Amino acid sequence: EQYDNLETLYERYHQIIDDFQDLDCTTLCERIYHARRLYVFGTGAMQMAIAHSLQLMFLNTHLNFYVIEDYDELEQVLSMISEEDLIVIISISGASVKLKRMLVQLQMSHPYLVSFTKQKENPLAQLSDEAFYVPMMTLDFKYLEKGYEIMGWGFTLIIELLLVKYQYYLEKKERDSANE
Repeated sequence: EQYDNLETLYERYHQIIDDFQDLDCTTLCERIYHARRLYVFGTGAMQMAIAHSLQLMFLNTHLNFYVIEDYDELEQVLSMISEEDLIVIISISGASVKLKRMLVQLQMSHPYLVSFTKQKENPLAQLSDEAFYVPMMTLDFKYLEKGYEIMGWGFTLIIELLLVKYQYYLEKKERDSANE
């Protein structure tokens, strides 16, 4: 999407927050809590930076998401991953040739798959148990031929909101356990 002023950009960020607020993340939080192993993979440089951010954010909950550093390592992980594991994949298109090849392997091992992508319709989102969509925003500037595409902040915002929902999930779990 093309934006020509900051006010429109701010409105879009508020819309992302409002949309996420209405999502029920209970199943995802349960899967994170009960997962044997937690993995995160980013398909490019910016996506890897977001993967590392996710890892750091969730360390506060004493969870360690193992960051898969490249496609070769992803292939190795896929050979040992199981349905007891959870994997987060962060991708702009969700449709790169390399990723599509890996998705075939991923389907065979059935881990709980969470994706963050730009587009709603893509192979990664279609195979995911939970698919989050993060719209990209482009601002036009006089001295940039293509404009400036804002990508990372939306991904990071949704991951941070997920972390907050996970914290509430843990607190509720503790209260429920105390009341039994």
